[in-house]
Amino acid sequence: MRSFFLAVCITATCVPISADEWNSIRGNNGEGEWTGKKLLSQSEDVALRVRWKKQIGTGYSSVVVSDGKVLTMYSSGERDLVGCFDAKNRYTVCTFHMEPMFTGANGSFDGPSATPIVDGETVYCLSARGNLFAFNLQDGSEAWTCDLASEEESALPMYGFSTKPVMVGEIRCVLAGSEKELCFDWTTNPEKRNGTPEAEGFPRRSQC
Repeated sequence: MRSFFLAVCITATCVPISADEWNSIRGNNGEGEWTGKKLLSQSEDVALRVRWKKQIGTGYSSVVVSDGKVLTMYSSGERDLVGCFDAKNRYTVCTFHMEPMFTGANGSFDGPSATPIVDGETVYCLSARGNLFAFNLQDGSEAWTCDLASEEESALPMYGFSTKPVMVGEIRCVLAGSEKELCFDWTTNPEKRNGTPEAEGFPRRSQC
């Protein structure tokens, strides 16, 4: 099995790194623009060096950062996972097991393609088979899951589901097919655990 390395690079001449947030694939505002502290020196002698790297499995997920933790999705060769690592020293904080490994089509890498998002203490992620998960950032405990492929009759794409959930205020949206976008109100009874979104009306759902 081919494996990738998760690498964290810093500048050789920069101010100390802080725990600034990058909680989605295109940043906090979805525009792909960094609005936090400027880390690069203004001098011309700027170079990147690797602070740490960690061998993980395969996949196409990007990396997000929240509360001093680095998260990404990948396949271990047996299961598709969400890995949560300490941004300072690469140690594993928690690992969330999504499902058995998704086999890549036409020679593509095995594993998930979507990128998780982080909202406070909760991580939301969409697996390659269309399972939408919510779990706790600190200990990896599952809050709930929704099978879009069966519950929403969304066809499984050849290369798997690859869109990321999007945060719009208190609403979370996810593309569940080529022409179907679902919106979830996850503010409904946010302390509820161990139930699917359909059970007992949690959360409210509509097409948008």
